[in-house]
Order: sequence, then C-alpha cells, then structure tokens
Amino acid sequence: EISKPHTIDRDRGIILRDVTPFIPDMQPRFTLEWGDHTIHFGGARTTEDIADTKTYNIAWTITYIKVPHEFEYDKNQIFQVISEALDTYGDFFRRENVQDVTVNFDDNVFENDMPEHWMEERA
Repeated sequence: EISKPHTIDRDRGIILRDVTPFIPDMQPRFTLEWGDHTIHFGGARTTEDIADTKTYNIAWTITYIKVPHEFEYDKNQIFQVISEALDTYGDFFRRENVQDVTVNFDDNVFENDMPEHWMEERA
C-alpha cells in the first residue's frame, strides 16, 4: 500500500493521500479527494531545523495541480485547501515536531505537467 487516507475536513469530505512512490529522490506526490473528484498535486519540500530544539519548519513549493475538468473551483480555494492539507500532513502524517508549515505555489501551477511515470494510488 502506498498511501494512507488522512481526513483533513470531515465536513467537506476532503481526504489527502500521499502517493509518492518509494523511489530515492522522488518529489512528493499527493491526491486530494474532494467529494467525487480527485485532484493531483506535488512539488518540492525543504526542512529547516530550529536551533536548540527538536522541532523544524517545513516549506513546500507546489509545482503542479491537476484538477478534473468537471470540477468547478476557485483557484484560491484550492490553494487554501492544499495549504490546510499539507499543514495537517506535517511530516508524513506526524505533526508533533513541526513548528511551522509554509506552502508556496508556482506561478504556472495549473499549467505545469505532472511528472512522468505518475503512480496512481493503490487502495
């Protein structure tokens, strides 16, 4: 199993799945299940240790988002939900040592291609 479901919003029915293949140097890949729709997104992650603590900050740069054509959305709403999801996700579904999560989006995030060899989630 590559992914574990992680509900970030029960009221809206939004579930985040980490579908990153176990391949060295692979950029993180996610699906966001939002109602009957699946949004694919991914990018790069960096961490910064905080001196004299066992905590760290995480910074994400999301390089692509693929939204189904039939899903009506506002891009700022998608940015907000992805930011909430990654904040909740923390460090591989652990948040206790993460002090802060920052999410940035590439200027062409909706136009950029997904990486080759995208692996769909396996349930």
